[in-house]
Amino acid sequence: DMSGNVQEWCYDWNKRITTTTPADGAASGVRRVGRGGDWYYGAFAASVCNRNNPHPSDGSSHVGFRVVRQAN
Repeated sequence: DMSGNVQEWCYDWNKRITTTTPADGAASGVRRVGRGGDWYYGAFAASVCNRNNPHPSDGSSHVGFRVVRQAN
């Protein structure tokens, strides 16, 4: 569920998505992707398809992360 109070900082790299981009994302990059909508930027940024590139050292009240574990 990417709909919530904060944008989720994800493990995949922030790169331009094309038709040749693998399903698991780009192999490398400089910043990770922030996904999902958040309350801070208003309705235009609240979409679940919203993507951004928050820097890890930037503290913010509208960016968080989700701990995910692969099922065995």
